[in-house]
Amino acid sequence: MHCNNCGKEIDEKDKFCSNCGKTNSIEKENSKFDLRKKIIIIAICLGIILIVLYLFQHKSYVKEVGQLSKDTEQLIISDVKYEKLKEDIEDVEKFKGPYTSKSIDKKLEPIVKKINEYREDSEDKFEIILNEINSIDISETEKNNLKVNEKIEEANEEFTHENYKRGYDILYKLKDKINTNILIAGNNEQKLEININNELNHIEDKNIDFNFENEYDYLTVIDGNSNQINTIEDGLLEYLSGMVTALNNKDFSYVEPYIIINSPAYKEQKKYVGVDIYEELLYAKIISYNEVSYDTVDIKVYEEYDIHNEKDGFHFRAIEAVYRFKLDINNKWKLYSFPEKVKVISKGHY
Repeated sequence: MHCNNCGKEIDEKDKFCSNCGKTNSIEKENSKFDLRKKIIIIAICLGIILIVLYLFQHKSYVKEVGQLSKDTEQLIISDVKYEKLKEDIEDVEKFKGPYTSKSIDKKLEPIVKKINEYREDSEDKFEIILNEINSIDISETEKNNLKVNEKIEEANEEFTHENYKRGYDILYKLKDKINTNILIAGNNEQKLEININNELNHIEDKNIDFNFENEYDYLTVIDGNSNQINTIEDGLLEYLSGMVTALNNKDFSYVEPYIIINSPAYKEQKKYVGVDIYEELLYAKIISYNEVSYDTVDIKVYEEYDIHNEKDGFHFRAIEAVYRFKLDINNKWKLYSFPEKVKVISKGHY
């Protein structure tokens, strides 16, 4: 360091020049100012460089994020389209209703259109192919004019096939269970099979005489070989007749074939057969049906009896009873239980 006055070299720590005696504070301050100025300039330059680098990197990042966003958006749209397509197909699978070719075409047309839109870049467009095997295709007018026996005969011809375990033609309110195969096939033999279960409603009621009045549906079961097994009314009549005979002879074997083995009714009626009572069935009429499931039906019946026992002698009794019938393993309607208590309508002595 040199003195600002005489130029002699002096120590930085000296406040005064040893040669001329002048102070050196101004140079020191100027020296400090120069250093600060340099630091500020360097900092500003570094800041500018960092800002430029940041802007460059940010621009690239925004560009990449934007592209990623577009790609992700397309991916999401594709996934949504695919999920919607699956939902549409599932909707077709759940379709139920009276079967006609037009109704199936109408239901499938928008679905196939969406499939083709989803595959817009592909030459493999889909088309609807209806396979009417194992189905009954009749108009509403034809259904309304069709008699029960004719319906059964048609079902015998159309409804059965090897893998169908139970071909129920008529259950409660005569609901037909029909399996229809629908194929949506592509030009390159890529096939999507949709199975649709259709239900046809009951055609009309029919009176049937089984030695007692019946004003309700004729419920018929048809097995896989198209053989008529029995009606639920057959099962009821066999039980009522068999029970009277079993009571009067004190022999459960007369009614046993018409009750499902080890069912609640089987155990209850086996005990009842031993009671000291004699009956004669005078009259029976079915009041109503209640379908519990495809193989279980409750029947409410009005019955009139002449009864004799030691306690009350000869007397008359009219009752309402509810019988629950089920299909056994051989497709026979048999008594299963008594879901409600017997209601006495009237009684009297002779």
